[in-house]
Amino acid sequence: MEEKYVDSVKEINIEDICSNSNFGELNFKSIIDLLKLMVSEIVELENLDYKSNLTQSEVNQIDSARSNLKNYIDQIKNFSISQPNASSVRDGIINNLKSYYENSFASQTRQPLLYLRDKVRLNTKNSETEYRKLAGELQKLVTEVKSEKEKLKIDQDSIRQERGIVSSQYLSEFFNKESDGAKVESNNQKKLFNKLIFGLGLLVIIIFIIYLLFVRQFTDNSLKIEYGVISATLIAVMFFYTRVILREYNITKHIQVSNKHRANVASTLEGLLSQTNQDPELKSSMVKEASVAIFQSDSTGYLTKDQIEISTPVKEVVNTVMTQK
Repeated sequence: MEEKYVDSVKEINIEDICSNSNFGELNFKSIIDLLKLMVSEIVELENLDYKSNLTQSEVNQIDSARSNLKNYIDQIKNFSISQPNASSVRDGIINNLKSYYENSFASQTRQPLLYLRDKVRLNTKNSETEYRKLAGELQKLVTEVKSEKEKLKIDQDSIRQERGIVSSQYLSEFFNKESDGAKVESNNQKKLFNKLIFGLGLLVIIIFIIYLLFVRQFTDNSLKIEYGVISATLIAVMFFYTRVILREYNITKHIQVSNKHRANVASTLEGLLSQTNQDPELKSSMVKEASVAIFQSDSTGYLTKDQIEISTPVKEVVNTVMTQK
C-alpha cells in the first residue's frame, strides 16, 4: 500500500510549519486545526486504500484534493515576511484555504470517506461473526477433548484396578451403534416390503382384470395357457422377491434387538463392576454371566430357533464358559 501513496501527507508536521518562528506575528496558527483535519481525512483515505476501493472518478477527485492540500502547505512553507505585501499574502492563503475546504475539499472527500468507513465496519462485523463462530466451535472442541480426557482417566483407573470397565463401556457403545444402524436398515426394508406387497396385490388384480376382459374371450386354449404361465411366473417372481425382503427384514430386526440387549447388558455390567472391585471372585462370576447374556443366541421373535442356531467361534467360547460355571 505504501507504494501507492509514496507522496503521502501523513509525515507532514502541520504544527511546526504553521508556527514557524520566522513568520513572527504573521504565522498561520489560526488554520492549524483546519489543516490537521484536512490532513487526517486524506491520511484516513490512504489507509483505507481508496485507490483500490473507489471508482476512477472518485479517485481523481481525492487525488485533486490531495494535490491542492499539498499546494497550500507548500505556500505556507514558502511564505516569507520579507516578501512584498506579506500580510496580504498571508491573509490570502488563509482565506483561500478556508474557502477551498468549505466549497470543494469537503465534498470531494467526505462521501468517499463515509462509504469506506461503512465498508470496513461491515467487514469487521462479518469478521467478528466468523470469529464468534470459530470461537464457539473451538469451545465445543475443547469440551469434547476434556470429556475424552476424563473418559481416558476413568479407563486408566479401571485398568489399574483391574475392574474390566473399559471393555464393558466400549462394548456398550459398540452394540448401541450397531443396533442403531440395524434400525435404520430395517426401516428401509420395511418400506420396501410394504411396496412389494402393494405391488403384488396390484399385479394379481391387473392379471385377473385382463383375463376377464380379454383372455377369457380367446377361442385358442393355447393362448390361455400361455397367459396363465406368464401370469403365474410374474406372481411367483414377485412373491419370491417379497419373501427375500421379509427374510432380510427379520434378520436385521433380530440383529437390532440382539445388539440393543447386548448394549444394555454391557452398560449394566459397567455399573456393577464399579461396585465389586474389592471382590475378585464376585467380579469374575459377573463377567461370566454377562458374557453368556451378551453372546448367547436368544430368541427375539423375528427368527426361529433353528435359524438362530448357527455355530460361531464366539458361541463356542460361550458354551465353554457355561460348562465351566
